[in-house]
Amino acid sequence: MAVKPARQTRQGGQAKRTRRLLAQKLKLLRFTRGWSQEVLAELSGLHRSYISEIERQQINVSLDNLEKLAGAFDLNVSELLRAPSLEDLQDRFEDFGIKEPRGHYGPMALETVH
Repeated sequence: MAVKPARQTRQGGQAKRTRRLLAQKLKLLRFTRGWSQEVLAELSGLHRSYISEIERQQINVSLDNLEKLAGAFDLNVSELLRAPSLEDLQDRFEDFGIKEPRGHYGPMALETVH
């Protein structure tokens, strides 16, 4: 019996990491394109409040909706769920004319972008 809760905890932890990754990736992709949640909602065919719930990590997203979100960004689902590399982030900063980002620009920094 002790093994089963540990497995559930690991699986639950993985699900939370995946929700966090998706939330951060959506925010990053929206931010770099200058899109609001409303724009992403319109392009994906989903409701703005649903986009908000995803970005706040409050819901699980179906495969159908992952495909809609990925399609809005002209990506496939695996690209959407791939964690951005440090090079990806540096390229994005350069797109905005930022050569040397200051402060903490790790995954948690994206949580403030709406």
